[in-house]
Amino acid sequence: ADAGPALEYAHPDYRGRIGVIAPYARDFCAGCNRLRVTARGDLRLCLFGNFGIPLRPLLQSDDDHDALVARIAVQLGLKAAGHGLHEGLTGITPHLASIGG
Repeated sequence: ADAGPALEYAHPDYRGRIGVIAPYARDFCAGCNRLRVTARGDLRLCLFGNFGIPLRPLLQSDDDHDALVARIAVQLGLKAAGHGLHEGLTGITPHLASIGG
C-alpha cells in the first residue's frame, strides 16, 4: 500500500510498521497525496493551508454529485506546490484533532 507522504519504519523483531509524516523535508509537498474534509464540510488541500473550500452544501444534497466532483477537481488543480513551514507559516489548523487527524 502507498504510504503517501509518510515515511514508514519497521523493526525486524516486531510485526507492523509505523508511519511518520515529516513535513519539513524540502520535497515533502511533491509526494503528498492527502486531502481532508473537516467535520464542518470544508475541504483542506494542505494541513498547513490558510483556507478551506466549503463542500457542505454539496455534500448535503443528493442532486449535486457532479458539482461536488467538479469543485474538488478545480481545487486540486489549484493546490499549492509547497507550504510555508520554513518561514514559520503553519496555516489555520490549530491541531490535527480539529480536522480528524
